[in-house]
Amino acid sequence: MDNSLSSLLNLDQYRRDCFTQYCDMKSMDYTELLYILPSCNFGKFCSNKYLAIVHPKMEESFFGDLEQRRQVIEGRHPSSQFYGHFLALAKAVWLLHLLAFSLDPAPSQFEASSVRIYGLINTQ
Repeated sequence: MDNSLSSLLNLDQYRRDCFTQYCDMKSMDYTELLYILPSCNFGKFCSNKYLAIVHPKMEESFFGDLEQRRQVIEGRHPSSQFYGHFLALAKAVWLLHLLAFSLDPAPSQFEASSVRIYGLINTQ
Protein backbone atom coordinates (compact mmCIF):
# COMPACT_ATOMS: atom_id res chain seq x y z
CA MET A 1 0.00 0.00 0.00
CA ASP A 2 1.98 2.88 -1.22
CA ASN A 3 0.34 6.15 -2.01
CA SER A 4 2.34 6.74 -5.14
CA LEU A 5 1.02 8.14 -8.39
CA SER A 6 1.87 4.89 -10.19
CA SER A 7 -0.52 2.98 -7.93
CA LEU A 8 -3.32 5.33 -8.99
CA LEU A 9 -2.46 4.99 -12.67
CA ASN A 10 -2.53 1.19 -12.63
CA LEU A 11 -5.38 0.27 -10.30
CA ASP A 12 -5.53 -3.40 -11.35
CA GLN A 13 -1.88 -3.91 -10.42
CA TYR A 14 -2.41 -1.99 -7.18
CA ARG A 15 -5.36 -4.25 -6.27
CA ARG A 16 -3.30 -7.36 -6.98
CA ASP A 17 -0.42 -5.99 -4.90
CA CYS A 18 -2.77 -5.26 -1.99
CA PHE A 19 -4.22 -8.77 -2.12
CA THR A 20 -0.75 -10.32 -2.33
CA GLN A 21 0.36 -8.30 0.68
CA TYR A 22 -2.83 -9.32 2.53
CA CYS A 23 -2.15 -13.02 1.84
CA ASP A 24 1.49 -12.69 2.90
CA MET A 25 0.74 -10.76 6.09
CA LYS A 26 -2.36 -12.49 7.45
CA SER A 27 -0.48 -15.48 8.85
CA MET A 28 2.66 -13.56 9.77
CA ASP A 29 3.25 -12.49 13.35
CA TYR A 30 3.37 -8.69 13.57
CA THR A 31 6.49 -8.78 15.75
CA GLU A 32 8.27 -10.89 13.12
CA LEU A 33 7.27 -8.46 10.38
CA LEU A 34 8.38 -5.39 12.33
CA TYR A 35 11.64 -7.11 13.29
CA ILE A 36 12.42 -7.77 9.62
CA LEU A 37 11.17 -4.41 8.27
CA PRO A 38 10.71 -1.92 11.13
CA SER A 39 10.20 1.05 8.80
CA CYS A 40 7.90 -0.64 6.28
CA ASN A 41 4.53 0.95 5.47
CA PHE A 42 2.87 -1.19 8.15
CA GLY A 43 5.47 -0.07 10.71
CA LYS A 44 4.91 3.57 9.80
CA PHE A 45 1.15 3.04 10.02
CA CYS A 46 1.51 1.57 13.52
CA SER A 47 3.78 4.38 14.70
CA ASN A 48 1.53 7.11 13.32
CA LYS A 49 -1.63 5.57 14.78
CA TYR A 50 -0.02 5.01 18.19
CA LEU A 51 1.10 8.62 18.40
CA ALA A 52 -2.32 9.84 17.24
CA ILE A 53 -4.45 7.59 19.46
CA VAL A 54 -2.48 7.22 22.70
CA HIS A 55 -2.34 10.65 24.30
CA PRO A 56 0.91 11.43 26.18
CA LYS A 57 -1.00 12.08 29.43
CA MET A 58 -2.72 8.70 29.12
CA GLU A 59 0.59 6.95 28.47
CA GLU A 60 2.22 8.71 31.41
CA SER A 61 -0.64 7.76 33.72
CA PHE A 62 -0.40 4.10 32.61
CA PHE A 63 3.38 3.70 32.77
CA GLY A 64 4.69 6.65 34.78
CA ASP A 65 6.80 7.94 31.90
CA LEU A 66 6.80 8.51 28.15
CA GLU A 67 9.45 5.92 27.28
CA GLN A 68 7.24 4.03 24.81
CA ARG A 69 6.34 7.25 23.01
CA ARG A 70 10.02 8.17 22.77
CA GLN A 71 10.82 4.78 21.24
CA VAL A 72 7.99 5.09 18.72
CA ILE A 73 9.08 8.60 17.75
CA GLU A 74 12.62 7.23 17.19
CA GLY A 75 11.20 4.63 14.79
CA ARG A 76 11.42 1.66 17.15
CA HIS A 77 8.59 -0.59 18.29
CA PRO A 78 8.52 -1.20 22.07
CA SER A 79 8.28 -4.77 23.33
CA SER A 80 5.75 -3.99 26.08
CA GLN A 81 2.53 -5.94 26.49
CA PHE A 82 0.45 -2.80 25.94
CA TYR A 83 2.19 -1.97 22.65
CA GLY A 84 1.91 -5.62 21.61
CA HIS A 85 -1.87 -5.50 22.03
CA PHE A 86 -1.92 -2.23 20.13
CA LEU A 87 0.06 -3.84 17.27
CA ALA A 88 -2.35 -6.78 17.12
CA LEU A 89 -5.24 -4.37 16.65
CA ALA A 90 -3.27 -2.26 14.16
CA LYS A 91 -2.50 -5.39 12.13
CA ALA A 92 -6.21 -6.26 11.97
CA VAL A 93 -7.02 -2.75 10.72
CA TRP A 94 -4.15 -2.86 8.21
CA LEU A 95 -5.32 -6.24 6.86
CA LEU A 96 -8.86 -4.93 6.54
CA HIS A 97 -7.54 -1.96 4.54
CA LEU A 98 -5.52 -4.26 2.27
CA LEU A 99 -8.51 -6.49 1.66
CA ALA A 100 -10.80 -3.54 0.95
CA PHE A 101 -8.27 -1.96 -1.44
CA SER A 102 -7.96 -5.25 -3.33
CA LEU A 103 -11.67 -5.43 -4.20
CA ASP A 104 -13.33 -3.98 -7.28
CA PRO A 105 -15.50 -2.13 -6.63
CA ALA A 106 -14.12 -1.07 -3.28
CA PRO A 107 -16.58 -1.69 -0.44
CA SER A 108 -18.26 1.34 1.03
CA GLN A 109 -18.83 -0.25 4.45
CA PHE A 110 -18.39 -3.46 6.40
CA GLU A 111 -21.22 -4.73 8.53
CA ALA A 112 -21.65 -7.51 11.07
CA SER A 113 -24.95 -8.53 12.59
CA SER A 114 -25.49 -7.53 16.21
CA VAL A 115 -25.78 -11.13 17.44
CA ARG A 116 -22.41 -12.27 16.09
CA ILE A 117 -19.11 -11.71 17.82
CA TYR A 118 -16.76 -10.21 15.26
CA GLY A 119 -13.22 -11.48 15.56
CA LEU A 120 -10.27 -12.92 13.74
CA ILE A 121 -12.35 -15.84 12.48
CA ASN A 122 -14.42 -13.40 10.43
CA THR A 123 -11.35 -11.83 8.83
CA GLN A 124 -9.84 -15.08 7.55
